[in-house]
Amino acid sequence: MKQFFLFILVLLLTASCGDDHKGTVDKIKFKGEKEKLSYSLGVNQAEIYFNKANLSPEDFNQNKVIEGFSKELKTEFEIDSACIQTVQLFLGNGQQEINDRYIVQGSYCIGKMNAQNFMRIWNKPGAIEKLDLEFVKRGFKDVIQKKPLSLTKADRSLLIKNFYEKLVEDLTKVMLDSVLVKKNVQKIENELLIETIQEGNGASPSDSSDIAIDFILTTPYGDTMENSFKRSKEKKEPVFNVQQMYEGWSIAFPKLKQGGTYRVYIPFDMHKDPRLPFPYIIYYVKLNNVGPKGSLIKADNSTNKRINPIK
Repeated sequence: MKQFFLFILVLLLTASCGDDHKGTVDKIKFKGEKEKLSYSLGVNQAEIYFNKANLSPEDFNQNKVIEGFSKELKTEFEIDSACIQTVQLFLGNGQQEINDRYIVQGSYCIGKMNAQNFMRIWNKPGAIEKLDLEFVKRGFKDVIQKKPLSLTKADRSLLIKNFYEKLVEDLTKVMLDSVLVKKNVQKIENELLIETIQEGNGASPSDSSDIAIDFILTTPYGDTMENSFKRSKEKKEPVFNVQQMYEGWSIAFPKLKQGGTYRVYIPFDMHKDPRLPFPYIIYYVKLNNVGPKGSLIKADNSTNKRINPIK
């Protein structure tokens, strides 16, 4: 858990790497920490997007970006596939070939997609009720309009870090309290947990075996990140060598048996995947087949590498 919080600290301190947009404008008079935190998260959302895309707000119709974010920042939403296509037409390949024909619709969709990305992250029990969405919008707007920011980068980073650390501590405690009371759960090395849903009756893999599996990867919030069960009928089950998986997988799989179904709780220290910034990730796993190294996976098979759960 210590490595997880160190990673989050680095992520938060580097994600919001813009300046404080010095200038002459009235600063916001915040009434409390809730407003400051919300403003900071709005700033962070805008800075992360523009820094990652290597774009500037001047490339967009700023009013439409702000309108899209403000109108679409709501707890209930559906991903708009038409908006995704519009952004692709607007920004082109690699988001670097801007087509001014789509600047109005594209700018609105950029704001909308940022609003939905924000909600995907923070619209969770224990999080969203601690935010004031009007101040989230204000922080986002100030970045788009390049106004002087009302909180320093250091203050924003500290507010977000403290909020996220408290959130994941509470979440982890709730999750562990519910899991550890189950009789079919065993704790093994470094807080890794294995829940046996249906015991297998076949062989257990060694730490060098090939395995064929189906799995569902979820976050502690229950969000599904990948589901191999939904693959097309033409595609075969995923096949891996245990040694090429996350450290947590290579420790957990020798405890499983072929034909069984399990839920494996892997702490951050045992996967260290920056795309999955959670204290635990959870795999629902069906172990379909086990074989010696090289028996299920060919040396030139493109899947013979560390699992890549985020497409």
